[in-house]
Amino acid sequence: MKHIVILYILLIFLFSSKTTKKKIVYFENSNIISESFYVNKKDTNIREGYYISFNKNGDTICWGSYNNNQKVSDWFYYSFLKYKIRKVTYKSDTIISIDKYTSDGHLIRKESYKNGNLYNIELLTDRYGVDLDKGTFHNGNGKLLYYNDDGILSSSFIYNNGIRDGQFLSYWNNDSTKIKEIGYYSKDFEDSIWVSYAPWGGDTTHVIFYDKGKKVKDVFYTAR
Repeated sequence: MKHIVILYILLIFLFSSKTTKKKIVYFENSNIISESFYVNKKDTNIREGYYISFNKNGDTICWGSYNNNQKVSDWFYYSFLKYKIRKVTYKSDTIISIDKYTSDGHLIRKESYKNGNLYNIELLTDRYGVDLDKGTFHNGNGKLLYYNDDGILSSSFIYNNGIRDGQFLSYWNNDSTKIKEIGYYSKDFEDSIWVSYAPWGGDTTHVIFYDKGKKVKDVFYTAR
């Protein structure tokens, strides 16, 4: 036990001799955010070791670790209710997996990634643990269904080799009979025509024209 304590002290000394702590305070969407992390003493643009951020109330937003300016291991993100809502696992800044939780901390989704792209859905349930239909998605390809925390269908995407590539649909008030928006992705970029509809269904309210992620034209309509 004594040897373990001595080793731990030596590791702390070694780490502190190479890094220095840094804190940043900034505004994001009218909210005050503060970050605390370590940087390399020889190059303060390189982040090393522990990272944590807080909201204006001092509650943790997320925490994780850097190695040579790259995100590594598990990063945890928290809701305004202080529950964990997402765990992202990295290897050399590349996403390996993502676990998603409800705003009050129930695990509802486990995603695995390959070469940084979505590959499979390992778990998909509502907050009560009831299994949900993921669609045809498998090994990075197919239609993938998304739900709200209560297991009500909210949107769907088409994936090709782990990236969005095809039709997108979202639904009003989580009612799959009333389309909120329909559009298309081309290699993860918004493309072609995106149409938004009124909440009671049918009437077009907004049309956006995209060219591979670049917005070309906006047209608004008055819903009847």
